This record gives sequence, structure tokens and C-alpha cells, in this order.
Amino acid sequence: MLRALPRALGLSLLGLAMAVPAASQVATSAQPEAQAAFDRGHAHYLGTEYRQALPYLYRAYELDSTFVVPLVFAALSHNNLTEYADTDSLVQELGKHRHRLDAYHTGWLSYLEGRMLGDNEAALRAIRRAAKEAPGSKAVYNQAFIAVGLNKPEEAARALETLDPMKAPMRGWFPYWNQLTRSYALLGQHDRQLEAARQARQHYPTSLAALYLETEAMAFKGNAKEIERLLEEGKTLVPAGGLNLGAVMTNTGVVLAATGDRGAASRLFERALEWFDAQPRETKLSENHRSWVAWTLYNAGRWPEARRAYRRLVIDFSEDRTYRGLLGVSSARDGDADEGALLAKWLEGETSPYVFGSNTFWRGHIAAASGDTADAVRLFREAVAEGFLLPRLFPWDPNLRDLRQDPSFQEFLRPAG
Repeated sequence: MLRALPRALGLSLLGLAMAVPAASQVATSAQPEAQAAFDRGHAHYLGTEYRQALPYLYRAYELDSTFVVPLVFAALSHNNLTEYADTDSLVQELGKHRHRLDAYHTGWLSYLEGRMLGDNEAALRAIRRAAKEAPGSKAVYNQAFIAVGLNKPEEAARALETLDPMKAPMRGWFPYWNQLTRSYALLGQHDRQLEAARQARQHYPTSLAALYLETEAMAFKGNAKEIERLLEEGKTLVPAGGLNLGAVMTNTGVVLAATGDRGAASRLFERALEWFDAQPRETKLSENHRSWVAWTLYNAGRWPEARRAYRRLVIDFSEDRTYRGLLGVSSARDGDADEGALLAKWLEGETSPYVFGSNTFWRGHIAAASGDTADAVRLFREAVAEGFLLPRLFPWDPNLRDLRQDPSFQEFLRPAG
């Protein structure tokens, strides 16, 4: 019964995507009302309106319990909303009805099973199967998404290059450009990265996120003058999705610092802090603003200030592992090894479900800040094995500057495919 399935709606958008079925995989029901409900839910899903999609997807299943494909989309919607307990509950329910799914949707179910177990290699194998069943679908995008998070940028780039960003399902799907430019960056193909970033800007001329893709590519190429021109242009663009102009400055500065221009990076960090300071009071009180300020102080190496900023975020958002991890790093860098060790211990004892290695990842960062190279590399490897997908700027994080000289960490960063 539907009441035994996950609770209704909530929480924040993560942005993982499911496939748009090819014509041969379009789900159909013998019940017209169920089909109509599914079609409405599916339309919301494709528009990344996951919260709005869920009632229709559940309704479709209620009207026709032999029609289980809507539950696949519902599971993906909960996953995209970071409602992992709900996702897992649906995955368990779908496992009882696997025989009702075609090969394509079975691939998606197996993908979700892998994700819920923290086994991203299994998830990648499953999504490859779904992509093979439906070339040109969003399954191909998800293959790239998982592959690049597992440091397999060549596979990710190859997959994405088979998709046409001007046609469904990629038309209007900005994350395509995120993954494509990231794949090229990890491969060191910065000319291709810049070309892709410029294409993204042609398709999304008012997007600050697209502008960031270009400033990042310019940072890899060391073109500080062009970055300055782009930042001026960015003043006319509206912040969206948590990204603002200060954030663009900070993340661009991270790449500049990692590629050798620390002077230009420092200037960008200071400009970012000035930009944040000039925002309205109500903006300054928001979690998003405060987290970007703390992140900028962290990247600038202003450890006492970063430490204070992250301590306040930990107080206000006590269950957030990322804030605790960054506080631990800032404390260790600020010379307080005891607090760094205490926070690492807290992370080690984290027993909440659906952590997916994030606690281990931040323990690795604290170990790196404490000078324990071997332990840091071990913990990063463990985090990935536990289900953690490496974030975009991980290879260039300033906290890992010294670690990047270590052969074992260099091996960890070497693209695996």
C-alpha cells in the first residue's frame, strides 16, 4: 500500500538525474487515469520539479499497482531531494516488483540499489547497462556523473560527447556542462574545457553558473586579465542556485592558487570578502552567505577567522558533517591540534545512516591539515569505497597543497579511466 511507502515531500535539491526513456522505453499503463497521473509526474520530473512530481507518481501507482515504473521515478525524485531514507524504502519496495520492469528500468533500479549501499562502482555498472539500452537518454548523463565522481573523467567525457546538448533530454539541462567541463579539467584538456564553457555561455547567456565555468577554465590557462573582464560581466547576472558573484571569485581563486598564481588568487579572495561584506543584512544572515564567507576565509588561509566562522555554523547546524570537518581543518591549520583531533574523533563515531563516506572524507582533510600524509590518503580512499563521490574542486583544495607532492596522493588523483 502507498501508506507503507515513504512519507510525502520535503528537503533540498541535490541535482542527480534519471533518464528520459527512449521511445521504446516509455512507460505505459492499461489504466488511463494512472497513465495521465504518471505523465504529469514525469513532466514535473523532467523539469527538475521533484517535489511537485511526487504526488502524481504515487497517484499513478495507487491507481494501477501493476504499473511500478512511477515508483522508479519517485525513488529518483526522493534521491534528488536528498531524502535517502525514502529513496531506500522505495528501492526495497521496487525490489519485490523487479519482474515488472524492462531492462532499462531494471538498470535504474540497480543503480539506485548501488547508491543506497554506498557502492558507486556497482551503481556505475548498472547505469552503463541502462545507457546501453537507451543511447541518448539521461542514463548516459548519470553514467558520466558517477564516473567523474569516481575520477574516471575519460569515461565521463566519452559518454557526454554522445549527447546533443541542443536536443532532449539535455536541452535545458545545465548540469551537462558542469560534468563536461569538469571531465576535461581532470584530463588536463583545458582548451576543450574552455571551448565547452563558452558553448555553455552561448546557451545560457544570463547564467552566473555558466560564467563560472568560463572563469574556471581561464584560471587553468592562467589568464587573469580575461577573468577580470568576465567578473565585470558577472556583475550584471543574477545569483541563482546558491551561487553568487563572491562564490565565483572564490572558486576561481582556488584554481588560480593551485596552478601557481597565488597573488592573483589572494586578490580574488579579498575581493570576494569585500563583495560579501557589501550585501544586505538579511542576506548576511542566511546560511548560504555565511557558508560562502567561511569557505572564502578557508581558501585564503585566514585560519583564525575561518575557524570562528565554521564554529558558528557548527553551533547553528550541529548535525552538518561538512561544517565540522572544515572546522577541524581550520583548527588544525590554526595550530590547535587538539580541537582538530576532537572533531576527527566525532566524525569517526558518526553512525547516522546514509552518510556515504562523507565523515571519512573530512577525517582525511583533517589528517592532511595535521601533516599525516599516509592517514589522509588512506582515509580518502576509504571515503570513496564507502560511497563518497569526489567534489569538483577536490584536486585543487588549498588544504591539500602539501599533500599534492606525495606520490601516493598523486596516484590517488591519477584518472582511473
